[in-house]
Amino acid sequence: METEVPGVQNINTVCNDGSIQWISPYGALRIELSYSTGGLFEACFKIQTENVKIKVSQESWKNSKSPFASALPQSSLLKPLFNVNGRTNEYCVYSNTPVLLYLEPERTHDMSGFPRMNLQYVLERKTPQHLKNELEGKDLSFYIKIILDYL
Repeated sequence: METEVPGVQNINTVCNDGSIQWISPYGALRIELSYSTGGLFEACFKIQTENVKIKVSQESWKNSKSPFASALPQSSLLKPLFNVNGRTNEYCVYSNTPVLLYLEPERTHDMSGFPRMNLQYVLERKTPQHLKNELEGKDLSFYIKIILDYL
């Protein structure tokens, strides 16, 4: 029996809030944050790491609404978000399609001890009116596409 560890592990969340622990990070982790009833939602998450640095990117699929397992790697684009070495502040994104996170661990020589990562997430349904109220007085150019796509 072969016990080869895959290079990229895929996780599809089924709850609107929860946490994911990655013990001894290796390769990469692809996490799909998908609101259970669909529609416009806000995905917020924060990450804590010990003895490992994690590069966090958002993956977007061309011409696909997921599931990511059926898409080819050539059809995706990675947008780097931030690196985590310790704890992050909460990071939120609005979407009407699943939010795909791509996490890559990096161990350096000065890190010792058992590596681990914990990601906590919350998904919350939003209506275009909620979004408008929350962003009133802010530069809306970044969010206009999301609102128009939803309508």
